[in-house]
Amino acid sequence: MWNQFTDRSKGNIRLATYFPSVDMKKDRKKKSASDSVACLGMFGTLELQPEISEVVDSTVEPLRTLSRKTDGQFIAVYLRVEMLEQNGCQGDESGTKSFYNPQEIALFLRKIGFRKDTTIYVTESKWDSSLDNLKNIFPKTYVKVHAFSTLP
Repeated sequence: MWNQFTDRSKGNIRLATYFPSVDMKKDRKKKSASDSVACLGMFGTLELQPEISEVVDSTVEPLRTLSRKTDGQFIAVYLRVEMLEQNGCQGDESGTKSFYNPQEIALFLRKIGFRKDTTIYVTESKWDSSLDNLKNIFPKTYVKVHAFSTLP
């Protein structure tokens, strides 16, 4: 179950975590702390603490500023380039993949309606040449160093 949070006043859409192993049967004998968190997540009651919310807002505001310059959208993509470089992360016998490369991410974002002028923030500390494919489709693609150094 994907849980969505929309804050229309700020123009944000947040996708929360996927909880594939949640078992809501009452007769379960063994309960864990993760079951409680999964339950809270399913019903949308998890909220960031004020201190964390401030950090998130301070990270998101520069992205909003970058995207406003062209009246576009922005999206943050969590991408682990070093994981992609390991052969075991490309897929298994069943055809499922654990990680998607930058080009696959770009094609997916384009297919679901993100425009070329969308600002994309990749959660990598520095630029990697594998991100060039993403930048070819979405020219306003930034990593941490570039996104925050372009602002006054």
